Amino acid sequence: MYYMMLSIISTIISEFFFTLYMDVYDLSIIMGHNFRLISYYFMYKGIIEVYLKEPYKNLEKSEKLYRILFDSIPTGVIIHSKERIQLVNNGFMRLLGETCKEKVLGTSIWEYFNFEDTEELNKIKKQLNRYHRREVFEKKLARKDGAYFDTLINITPYTYEDEPAFLITVKDITATKQVEYYR
Repeated sequence: MYYMMLSIISTIISEFFFTLYMDVYDLSIIMGHNFRLISYYFMYKGIIEVYLKEPYKNLEKSEKLYRILFDSIPTGVIIHSKERIQLVNNGFMRLLGETCKEKVLGTSIWEYFNFEDTEELNKIKKQLNRYHRREVFEKKLARKDGAYFDTLINITPYTYEDEPAFLITVKDITATKQVEYYR
């Protein structure tokens, strides 16, 4: 807004000088053109700097904030698309006991859960693909060391990079299960 105001003021001054000229080679016409040039410069700064560059800077700040939030929450968050994990947060990595995201990215989420038989897994996949609605269920998740622990899985249909995907959250409920057991 500041640059646009300067552009308008420069245009007014330019027009004032244009009204004063007596001859084509008069100093007032040169001043008028100089102020017109200054006006265009401020207009450029106002449009490019404020209306084009600043929103991208704000978007970058917002993206950094959401990245910090995504990686700092203790709940595991996964984007699963094309039968592969496309994106994973640090919370899921901690649950798995894994330190290298590259080992997890590109694998199938179903590899980490304890399904008694493939029929149960296929039933869940069919429900997700057919109804496209959120599914919540409890399942055991395998850690890197092979130990299993209780989790609450929330699978929500999602679009990732213009492809159908699932947003999956995984929460460790082992402590809750132990409290329920000893009641």
